[in-house]
Amino acid sequence: QDVIHRDAYDVMTAKTQWSLLWSLLKKTPPMDYVLQIDDDTYVVFSNLLPWLQRQPRQSFYAGHTRVNTSVFRCHGVRPHPNCVKNIHFTEPLFPPYAVGFA
Repeated sequence: QDVIHRDAYDVMTAKTQWSLLWSLLKKTPPMDYVLQIDDDTYVVFSNLLPWLQRQPRQSFYAGHTRVNTSVFRCHGVRPHPNCVKNIHFTEPLFPPYAVGFA
């Protein structure tokens, strides 16, 4: 039974969260890995599986991360939809975070 989400930028974070929650709650069959990719991505499983087997078995994330990224602040009457208000996050730099999921 597949989970289908509306594919739009404004729901990508929720889509990722629900997908990961679904993978945690799904007990049959048990999963060793969860792979989330775009539909235009080609995966070479003959390379991926041996590499995964050499990685830690728990709490493991593989992907691109950003470090020391400046926070994009809101300015003006009509601020950009992706800006961050000081009331939500006061630091000048984001902590390290994963790029690409959401």
